Amino acid sequence: MTTPDPPTTRVATARAEVRAEIARADTKGALLLAFDAGLAAGTWAIARAGQPAATVIAGLAGAATLTSVLILLTIVRPRLQPPGDLPASGFPRWASLTTQEARAELDAVRPELDVTGLIGLSRLAVAKMRGLARAIDASAAAAVLLAVGGVVATV
Repeated sequence: MTTPDPPTTRVATARAEVRAEIARADTKGALLLAFDAGLAAGTWAIARAGQPAATVIAGLAGAATLTSVLILLTIVRPRLQPPGDLPASGFPRWASLTTQEARAELDAVRPELDVTGLIGLSRLAVAKMRGLARAIDASAAAAVLLAVGGVVATV
């Protein structure tokens, strides 16, 4: 029979998993920003085609691309304060402490702070993933509009 991991180990494992999800969201956001740059270039090319209908469609695609970019910027933007009423954790908290306070904090075993930090990180990860889903939807709409605009511009 194996003994279960102590609570501090389980919390540390959960925090590592959540941090990995945050890193994934940030990476996906950065990649999608690059994709949106391509959409913006396509929007510009179609808008310059001179066809009024294609220009209107390119404008709509540009609006969808801009929406995606703005959402993505909020995803990759550093968040130094956790959401809601949770106390600061991680490096923002360490930056506010004196050397003695930091030593005392590291020496103290306070699982409630670990769990509170886990909750804050989880909320951040969920917010980033929701924003990423919205940005993908806006980019997909822009891509469809660009395809339509390309067809209209060549007719």
